[in-house]
Amino acid sequence: MNYKPKSNIVVVQVDRKNDKVKFDSGVELYIDTTYQEGRHVERSGKVVAVSEDIQYPKNIEWDTDIEVQEEDWVVFDHLIGIQCDKIDNLYLLPYSALIALKNSSGIKPLNGYLLSKKLSYELKTNIEVPHIPTYNDRFEIIYAGKPNRSYIQKNWYDDPHIKQGMKVITRFANYPVAEYDQHLHVLDDEYHYFQRKEVILYE
Repeated sequence: MNYKPKSNIVVVQVDRKNDKVKFDSGVELYIDTTYQEGRHVERSGKVVAVSEDIQYPKNIEWDTDIEVQEEDWVVFDHLIGIQCDKIDNLYLLPYSALIALKNSSGIKPLNGYLLSKKLSYELKTNIEVPHIPTYNDRFEIIYAGKPNRSYIQKNWYDDPHIKQGMKVITRFANYPVAEYDQHLHVLDDEYHYFQRKEVILYE
């Protein structure tokens, strides 16, 4: 069936259920998905149809381009995945819900996202204190998406100088995980994701 989604909608086919873990040995074990339920919610699938346009700022909070095509595999925001309209195993997702894609060219973040690994560090001080606090608002960017051109919030900005391989400090310490390591269907590791507007320092 040929689907023609309206503006800002991507149709994603979700076939996998994250109810088991496969080990390197090939052994698969079923898991209790009611424990830490958010880790096991479906959050990836194959694109089967893409709208022709995005109407910023009408139905998306940032100005970006459609970068996915049919047959691409994508990771999406699992909370929006729970709430979106569905037709059997087809999820009708807003484009803004997509985090990253994977195709023959590799992995590419979407919507200006940065896929990053958390780095912890200690505060350096000459003052003797019983406990040196460890901070975890520092990340290394492993994959960098194309910067968004602008946001509805006029004080938000994607600095184009922030690139893959940089280490950054962010406004907050906790950002969502794209795919958990028990269920890596699209990505090659467990990454936190956020946009450049969250970065306050980079090196």
